[in-house]
Amino acid sequence: MMLDFFQIKYTSSFPAKSVGYILLRDWRTYIYKTTDGGSTWTLAHHFNPDSIGFEITINDIAFRSEEIGYGVGRFWSQDSAGACMMETSDGGRHWDFLWTLLDKGEIYYELSALHLVDKTIWAVGPRGFLVKISPPDSFRIIEPKTDLPLNDVFFSDAQHGWIAGGYWSNEDARPILLKTTDGGNTWNIDKNVPYLVNEIFFRDNRQGWVVGSDSTGQGIILATGDGGESWSIQADHLPGSLHGVHFIGDTGWAVGSEGIVLKTDNGGSSWIDGHSEIVYPRAFQLHQNYPNPFNSNTVISWQLAVGDQVDLTVYNVLGEKVATLVSKRLQPGNHRYLFDGSTLASGIYYYELTAGEFKAVRKMILLR
Repeated sequence: MMLDFFQIKYTSSFPAKSVGYILLRDWRTYIYKTTDGGSTWTLAHHFNPDSIGFEITINDIAFRSEEIGYGVGRFWSQDSAGACMMETSDGGRHWDFLWTLLDKGEIYYELSALHLVDKTIWAVGPRGFLVKISPPDSFRIIEPKTDLPLNDVFFSDAQHGWIAGGYWSNEDARPILLKTTDGGNTWNIDKNVPYLVNEIFFRDNRQGWVVGSDSTGQGIILATGDGGESWSIQADHLPGSLHGVHFIGDTGWAVGSEGIVLKTDNGGSSWIDGHSEIVYPRAFQLHQNYPNPFNSNTVISWQLAVGDQVDLTVYNVLGEKVATLVSKRLQPGNHRYLFDGSTLASGIYYYELTAGEFKAVRKMILLR
């Protein structure tokens, strides 16, 4: 069977170069398997109705080997319902419950995503639901750091992990990105990512990418080279939200709604849309700060087509330098800086960006 790429709604797992699994969803859950690197696919299993009498919805899958895999989601029957983790040991043909958590009163439980690191399984879900499963069969529910829904979890090794979640609504914007450096014992909120992140991928402890959307629903790709201490925008203002990102070496793919398929062959320095052939980022550009006028804080953003030494400087109306915001080499992509003008007097200021031969100046107004 040949799969139409745009029918793939959820997730995939490739435990070997030629062997992979893809999860598809309508009102049922389907798991397809390939043994020839994706040229052909066969149905390995479909849930609902399950052979043991439960209705089961699987939201994410991950395979440790060609035969052993896990899935997370929700189950229900006439008598009970709750979150579940499933396990297969025969390449996805048969699945059994590995762990369940029954609903309590008005609270229902579900798992949205999982990640395997060494012999440990991490899984996340709505209302800050976080579960750690370590051998031999030690199931631990982690005290919630947030009550927001959690969308994805990723560990680059046993100690370094990230969790993304939150939501957008017409009245509220509540994205969240969490990070741990001690194996999940403590989690800190990353306040430098004001976007709704749907999926995370890290190559190692330092280099990683997240994809999602801004508050208007436009897609965005962020990259970090220092383990999430700072993030730069590699592509933004995409026509739809991004839901998946994966890298093999310097080759990466990002996919999302509206049929978006982006590919990079240079580690994300540039992304090419497979349909429109648009390349992101497209040029050097210095954007108008926002908000403007501003009171104390404003965001200055810019776009680099190639990596270069970048200097971002603020001047007053007399041409006197009042602040140097950035002075270092930056990678290609979109970048932003939160400027704090609380120590400056009200008035007109200018910010200048130089990057190689490129130079641009814009005006901003500080009002008290």
